Amino acid sequence: VSAVLGSIVWTARATSPQRLAEREDRAGSAFVAACESLLKGELSDAELRVAAGRKGVREDPDLAFLSWQIARARGDARQARRRLRRLRRSDADDKWLWEVERASQ
Repeated sequence: VSAVLGSIVWTARATSPQRLAEREDRAGSAFVAACESLLKGELSDAELRVAAGRKGVREDPDLAFLSWQIARARGDARQARRRLRRLRRSDADDKWLWEVERASQ
């Protein structure tokens, strides 16, 4: 009984519109902050901000794209390939596909 009640409470909290909105706001703020750090050339800071934003929203295509770009900027080809696969899984609308293709040429 306690397991059923626990799962009901957990599901209600995880799917509440308020929590979903908070997660999206956190991901959006992390994206903006990571972009600023990336433009300043602060790759470590940008990576930390992306990781913080992905805690709330694992499959955010914008953060996945930035994660891929950071790996490429560091010259880590293996990590870039892994992050590109993650980006392709999360980017259902092909929002960043044109940028990936352009950068790969």
